[in-house]
Amino acid sequence: MKVVTHMHELAYVVKSLGEENLELVKEHTNHYITSSPSVTKYLTQTLKVNPAIVKETKCFPLHINSKEFNRVAVKAELSIPTDSFIIGSAGTVEWRKGWDLFIRLAEQLKKSAAAENFYLVWVGNLNAKARAEVEMELKLSGVEAKVIFTGATPTPEKYFSIFDVFCLMSREEAFGIVALEAALYQIPIVCFEGAEGLSTFIKNDAGYVIPDLDTSEMAKAIVELSNSLEKKNGMGRTASKRVLDEYSVSNQVEKIVHLLEELVS
Repeated sequence: MKVVTHMHELAYVVKSLGEENLELVKEHTNHYITSSPSVTKYLTQTLKVNPAIVKETKCFPLHINSKEFNRVAVKAELSIPTDSFIIGSAGTVEWRKGWDLFIRLAEQLKKSAAAENFYLVWVGNLNAKARAEVEMELKLSGVEAKVIFTGATPTPEKYFSIFDVFCLMSREEAFGIVALEAALYQIPIVCFEGAEGLSTFIKNDAGYVIPDLDTSEMAKAIVELSNSLEKKNGMGRTASKRVLDEYSVSNQVEKIVHLLEELVS
């Protein structure tokens, strides 16, 4: 029997789960399917897996869903003025996902001429410890009136629908499927270089890739988008179309099935 392992994580997650578990996976795996170039690089260069047994595909959101929501009502739920420019992010509130960098971004945006118009919304689960840390950091940073952490929700797309730009704040990310889900609402995507897989999606026309976890540069990109709705809307349309054309379930699952047939033949 041949074992095919789908690899979708990088060093931080692998190490946090126990490197002894990785050794067991390597021992019993005949072939790997990876979810992005960064995972392929990690497997073949860092873990020294034979490139001949590694095949690469693209990530894909499980649901292609761009359901319509009452944007005015969603903003009212969060007590955000209807004419605000909303910077969104998402993910479990933990160090790797960069929740603290989201607050640093808010501090940078506070310095801009359009500061009054910016609101930041993070969608994702946070436990009691994380909530206490977030509340303390918001208070110390003086941006508690501008930054909202929604907590877990069964309908994150409700909040995605009000975003003007989506920022993936992760220090390390194999791809960031949540950004594809957000892109379906025709919004530009901004990430750090640590999200290597997502940068291959963004290219130079669906958002911005920011070097070195530089929240100052990320703020500049956001201000630029807020000052040019034509550019923002154009990048948003490109991002949405790219998800539908290249990252759909039907598109990628068919390729994975063909790969499996090839690998086990």
